[in-house]
Amino acid sequence: MTEKINGILDEIERREGVKIIFAAEAGSRAKGYASAESDFDVRFVYIRPREFYLRLDKTKDVIEWGDDGVYDVNGWDIQKALRLLYNSNPSFFEWASSPVVYRTSPEWEKLSGLMGDYFSPKAAFMHYYGIAKGNYRDHLKGEEVRLKKYIYAVSPLLCCRWITEKGTFPPLDINRLISEVCPDEIKHDFCELIDMKKQKKLDTGRRIDTLGAFIEDELCCIESTAEKLSGKSGGSWEELNSYFLSIL
Repeated sequence: MTEKINGILDEIERREGVKIIFAAEAGSRAKGYASAESDFDVRFVYIRPREFYLRLDKTKDVIEWGDDGVYDVNGWDIQKALRLLYNSNPSFFEWASSPVVYRTSPEWEKLSGLMGDYFSPKAAFMHYYGIAKGNYRDHLKGEEVRLKKYIYAVSPLLCCRWITEKGTFPPLDINRLISEVCPDEIKHDFCELIDMKKQKKLDTGRRIDTLGAFIEDELCCIESTAEKLSGKSGGSWEELNSYFLSIL
C-alpha cells in the first residue's frame, strides 16, 4: 500500500507541478483502530515553484485528489500550512505527529524543528472538547446508540487530559493515550470497543454506562480547566517568513 500511495503522490507532483515535502496518514490507520477495510486518509504539504508565489492573481492553496473509497488524498500549499501553524491549527499538528509517514524531506525536517513554538494548549484543548461534546450530544444520549461514537467522544477527552497533564500536543496513537492517561475504571470497556472496531463488529447497541458517565463527568468540568490553559504560542511571523523564504 505504501508503494501505491507513493505512486499517487508522484502523479500529483507531475500533474500539479509541485514538490511534496511531507505526506502522512491522518485517519484511523494512524490512530490505531483501523479495520482491514478502512480507507487510507493521506494528507500532504507541497511547495510550488517560486514564481507561483509572486503572482498577483489569487490561486488555490489546496490539492484534492478525491476519494475512491480506498484512498482519500489531499494536501495544503506551504503558505496555507504556515498560516495555519501560526494559529496553532490542531489538524496540522495531527498531520505532523502521525506515526505513519509516507514522505518527508529536508524542508519538512526544518519546519518540524519550529513547530513546538506554535503550539497553543488552549486551542488544541478546545478543539478536542468540541469534538467530544458534539459526538456525545448528537449520538450517545439514547438507549440505543452507535457504539463507535464512544470512540469519537472518549478519544478526544483523553487528548484533553493529555494536554492538561503533559502540556504537549497529544499523540494520534490511541494505544499511547490509553496507556498514559486513560482512567482505570473505563479502560476495559474502552479497549473492548477498540478491538471490536478493528474487527469491524461495531454497530448499534445499548448505552455503555461506564463510558457515558466518564464523558458526562469530563464535559462538566472541562470548561473550568480550559480557562487555566495558555492560549498563546511563542512563535512569530518573522520566524515563519524566514523559513518560507529559505525554502523557495
